[in-house]
Amino acid sequence: MAYGNNSYPKSPLPTGDFKSSRKRLVAREVDGIVTIYYEGTNDVYEGSEATQYTKLEDAQGFCNNYNKQLNI
Repeated sequence: MAYGNNSYPKSPLPTGDFKSSRKRLVAREVDGIVTIYYEGTNDVYEGSEATQYTKLEDAQGFCNNYNKQLNI
């Protein structure tokens, strides 16, 4: 989107491309169900790893590794 000669960045609203927005992953357990979210949102991580964890500690380990890979 541009106005005159100035260009403006895309909307900061979520677009689904969270890796490029560098959102950290966090794991939460609610009613015995472990879910991985993007930090600061209620958006659920939909990668293949998202449903394989039954223990919160394992999911947190995955999140830590993911965040380290992105250097965030």
